[in-house]
Amino acid sequence: MLLKKLMVIFSLGFTMFICPQISHAYDAEYYQEPYRNQVHFSPEFGWMNDPNGLVYYHGLYHMFYQYYPYGLLWGPMHWGHVISTDLTHWIPQKIALYPDAQGNIFSGSIIIDKKNDSGFGKDTMIAFYTNDRKGIQDQRMAVSHDEGQTWKKIHEPIMRNPGIKDWRDPNVFWYEKDKKWIMVLAAQHKAMFYSSKNLKQWTLMSTFGSTDQSKGVWECPSLMRLPVENSNQKKWVLQISRTDGSPAGGTGVEYFVGDFNGQHFIQSRKLKRRDWVNYGADYYAAIPWNNLEGPRGERVTIAWMSNWKYAERIPTTPWRNSMTLPVSLTLVKMGDSFRLKQTPIYHLKPQDGHIRFHQKTIQPSTNVLKGHKFKVGEIKAEFDLSKSNAKEFGFRLREGVGQYTKIGYQVTTHQLLVDRSHSSDFHFNSDITGVHAIHMNPTNHKIQLHIFLDRSSIEVFGNDGIRVITDQIFPRAKSDRISLYSSGGHTVITSFVLQPFTSIWGSSPLVSNIKKWQTIKGIWADSISGKVGQSEGEGSILSNRMGKNFEYESDVTILNKHYINKITGTGGLIFYSDKVAKNMYVAALDVSHKSVQLIKYDNGKRMVIAQKPMTLIGNQKYHLKVVARQHLIKIYLDKNLVIEKEDPTFKQGLVGLYTFQSTSAFQNIRLKLKTKMR
Repeated sequence: MLLKKLMVIFSLGFTMFICPQISHAYDAEYYQEPYRNQVHFSPEFGWMNDPNGLVYYHGLYHMFYQYYPYGLLWGPMHWGHVISTDLTHWIPQKIALYPDAQGNIFSGSIIIDKKNDSGFGKDTMIAFYTNDRKGIQDQRMAVSHDEGQTWKKIHEPIMRNPGIKDWRDPNVFWYEKDKKWIMVLAAQHKAMFYSSKNLKQWTLMSTFGSTDQSKGVWECPSLMRLPVENSNQKKWVLQISRTDGSPAGGTGVEYFVGDFNGQHFIQSRKLKRRDWVNYGADYYAAIPWNNLEGPRGERVTIAWMSNWKYAERIPTTPWRNSMTLPVSLTLVKMGDSFRLKQTPIYHLKPQDGHIRFHQKTIQPSTNVLKGHKFKVGEIKAEFDLSKSNAKEFGFRLREGVGQYTKIGYQVTTHQLLVDRSHSSDFHFNSDITGVHAIHMNPTNHKIQLHIFLDRSSIEVFGNDGIRVITDQIFPRAKSDRISLYSSGGHTVITSFVLQPFTSIWGSSPLVSNIKKWQTIKGIWADSISGKVGQSEGEGSILSNRMGKNFEYESDVTILNKHYINKITGTGGLIFYSDKVAKNMYVAALDVSHKSVQLIKYDNGKRMVIAQKPMTLIGNQKYHLKVVARQHLIKIYLDKNLVIEKEDPTFKQGLVGLYTFQSTSAFQNIRLKLKTKMR
């Protein structure tokens, strides 16, 4: 069912998809780490790359994604999951698909089986994904009967590997004309097209490959039919991601325009140039939402906002990588070829600091935005070249001591550019250029720029989205000034709007009567699972709450990252701690050694001073409670007293959380101070 409620409206001069608005509270610390984007999606915790399984169903936009929840580097792939009612505000869900003994869960797509073609049931949500086991890739299915909340894998492959390396990322859609399902797979330097009537048996129909195979393999293909603006025509667009060779360097997304007859994709016109969806360095693995079209047949896509040349090194914690803004796609006829047009989709709340003016001449020696600060929001500007004699004009954003990012237009060469060579102290990669530019002709002597600035990213849509540049930046927090510049002459700006935005992130999902925490060791974050800590060694986080007589308790889950019931690590409750967690007690659940332990750290030296053998397993929630009465310590597990110990070393101190060689989650954290001894 196509989304009938999807409407196109015009607001502030841009096109957007309007959806039901949802209300969010704001949390002063949740999603407020340095470089955390405020209007782009990023996971609460851990590593993220490709968007997967984009599907619209029953009023919700589902976005799954490649996810490793146990650290900040790429690891065995899971499918993370978030939902939205407006493609802007995202609500985390539990992990959808886990790797197992069969292999890792690579990228793929999701469809709604409305007529029960598969035999799994009408309206079943079916995920198609690449299973990767030691580099051998095949295609598999998983099914959900509760709208993506729980999944059952079909462990037998629906398509076994035919002896092709890098054979992955199935993108499945319904082809109405022939009443069949189409799957597009990437295979090294080509796309392979398959068809099926029952979603289980697939027949190879054809392949399409580029003659330029110099750099990078193909990944994350998608095939979609798009409307050509100002006509009744529609064309098919094949979009592929390339692991190397993009204009900015490294990964990027290329597209081909043509026709599809149900068996073959035929490129309309082989061009000497290569067409890229985005000319920045940070745009990859873009795919469309299934079960979703606009009134004219527009499709909606989103991309991973990073680059494999440096994605594992960007200076963010406790997460790595973000998504771009979603965009609506159409085609525009330009001469005898077609260009992709991208219209950003957003439903953001304005913040104070709005600036607007019209018909202003900008001289080289002036900055009409002097004194203004700008970190998160949008700029919309139109420049009139017929009344200007400047050689270059544009904006410098996130200006500070020795730092700025320039968005400019070079008049003589007709180049739209983003220069991030002075944007941060982070060294991206020697293979990645500092200036990212693309040719863009004026329209009726006008240049239009629509810029989205976030804490660590910039997205620039030129001339209504005919050209787009997306880049990450990592400026210092104090680099927050803005300039409007004109070089080599004056520039006439016909209209200008600057609108700051509030954050899309709401309240923390952590349930606790303790509000302030300070990380000591490891990586810690609030997530749907509670307060989560990860460390290959010892990890600790301390609260600002101190006591000597109290009850301190929490639900504790030691997450099993080995997936196949192998041993995992330890998680527990810290109490009577000093400010640096060198002198303290820990009530610990040691899954590796199957015991509940009372651990004492004396000037950093670790000693187990009491323990109780218990059958503990990973991924199971336990309730751990400490009752402390100065030197008397009692530890309860699921309401049962398991350890009672007197130790006079520490009699008061801070409470906190602990993890050791594991990822541990803590939820429903409660501290109850006792003023009287019994």
